[in-house]
Amino acid sequence: MRILGIDYGYRKIGLAIAETGLAEP
Repeated sequence: MRILGIDYGYRKIGLAIAETGLAEP
């Protein structure tokens, strides 16, 4: 269950970073 939680967390963080503008420097 820990691995699933970590994977979910990383996906959420990745989405947030992509939306904040890291995708377009």
